[in-house]
Amino acid sequence: MLRVLFVGIFILSCIVETQDALFTDGKSFQDIIDEQISKAMTKISKKLQDKLEVLKDNKYAIKLWKLYKKYYRKNYTSPDEEKERLGKFIDNLKIIIQENFRFDEGLKSFKLQLNQYGDMNLDEFRKTLTGLNEDGQGEKPAGDNIEQQMNQRMRRFLVDSVKKKIKKKLKEKLIPGY
Repeated sequence: MLRVLFVGIFILSCIVETQDALFTDGKSFQDIIDEQISKAMTKISKKLQDKLEVLKDNKYAIKLWKLYKKYYRKNYTSPDEEKERLGKFIDNLKIIIQENFRFDEGLKSFKLQLNQYGDMNLDEFRKTLTGLNEDGQGEKPAGDNIEQQMNQRMRRFLVDSVKKKIKKKLKEKLIPGY
């Protein structure tokens, strides 16, 4: 009885595998599923890209830009700079919309929002936030010397360790059994 059941299951699995191979061109089901998901995401992202291209001349994007400037008190020195910042703002807005779309689809675990850095590209943001001096040619304050700094550190260490030893000996003499 057990042999018959085993043979039946074996034959059934061979038939299913043969049919799967015939209908799927030798691909596994996971490959097919991944391929279909990839096609769907490509189609959706193309539609999303088409919609995002509309943002450049969209009156709502311009209204959002004006609200952004007012809320974060942004003032620019020239109309050219403002136009450049608007372009960066719209590019960042596109990124925010795309990533939040991925969040809504369950592909991301976080949402993005606009902040005071919305009119900067990534390089400007890094320079502003980190204060990185890329050329490494920072100015030293007058009279500041590396040797002096090292001597100060050594002097502080020695003074602190001597103070600790003196305090310990005083306590030992003043308080017996310490």
